[in-house]
Amino acid sequence: MMNRLLSLSLILVFCVWSLYGQKRPLPFFVAYEKGKAYVLLVDVPTKMKGFNVYRKAEGEFQLLNEEPVEPEKDPSAFRDVLGDEYNWIRNAMKAENELQVMRRVQSDRGSAFAFSVASLNVARAMGRLFVDSAAQEGAEYTYGIAYLDFGNREFDRKDRTVRLQESEPPAPTELKAEASDGKVKLTWQYPSYSGDPNDITVGFNIYREEENAPPKKVNNVLVLRQEGQLSRIDDEVENGKSYTYTVRAVDFIGRESDPSKPVTALPKDMKAPAVPTGLVATMQEGKILLDWKMGLELDISYYDIYRGLSSQGEFTKINARPIPATAPTFVDTSVIFGPYYFYKVKATDKSGNESRFSASIPSRPG
Repeated sequence: MMNRLLSLSLILVFCVWSLYGQKRPLPFFVAYEKGKAYVLLVDVPTKMKGFNVYRKAEGEFQLLNEEPVEPEKDPSAFRDVLGDEYNWIRNAMKAENELQVMRRVQSDRGSAFAFSVASLNVARAMGRLFVDSAAQEGAEYTYGIAYLDFGNREFDRKDRTVRLQESEPPAPTELKAEASDGKVKLTWQYPSYSGDPNDITVGFNIYREEENAPPKKVNNVLVLRQEGQLSRIDDEVENGKSYTYTVRAVDFIGRESDPSKPVTALPKDMKAPAVPTGLVATMQEGKILLDWKMGLELDISYYDIYRGLSSQGEFTKINARPIPATAPTFVDTSVIFGPYYFYKVKATDKSGNESRFSASIPSRPG
């Protein structure tokens, strides 16, 4: 599980702006839900220590925060704010303790951005999130973000006017599933980021449903919205079982879209059995007894015996019925005294995959 979380987490830090392609996002996002407006700082100047939040409905701007919004400075407090998400972030940053987690996330701009848009807890710990608890649905506000330097002086400011409405992201489209041996590759489509202030979709959740079971979320970590990389491989499936998948878009406060249209996939065993070994022919009067080693694969279904008149010539299957996997032996009674016969054997598993032929051996009846 740790390796899986690590590989998923590394996707998050692949590239800061790959989430939005070539279009740089707005300085901050705003999302409204149940009487609260969530203000997420996206653009963070290198000399910023923290920021102040202003709001104007009518009249003058009002300062909303009593203290500047700043990152947590204490490693234990940083971990407490992360909560259950601490472990996967620690794995992603290859950190050994709370101090390393805090320092590595805060010093890596790519990680700080990706983790913050994927998790409100990280955004809080990183000092990128402010929640306006006095916001009113339907109201039009102008929010102002004033950046503070290390002397607590405001050195720059960005304003945005927004109308607060509850809304969900649009659903993904064109979901496709490609099944293979023990894996299902999922791909889907989603509109490119255009700079629309209402476009606050940051990632996706994938759901897998089996027969007579409720849907289960496949990803432990949010699959980020990276243009040209809207795909995921599900390798926690069993061959021969049918699965139904849907994908939901997720915005930065965790709201999900309606599901995409479902698709079904049936992964199948495509690995051929090992080549049978140990083929031995015993000459007997009017017949030839053939034995070989029983294969170790648990899914071997049966064997077939092939016979030819030369090692390089044409071989023909001579067993009328499949030879059981548990009984690797065959008696060839359709032979005559005189010529040499050449034999080789191959295995077939329960999914129909065939092994390569064994080496051929010669024999003739006694």
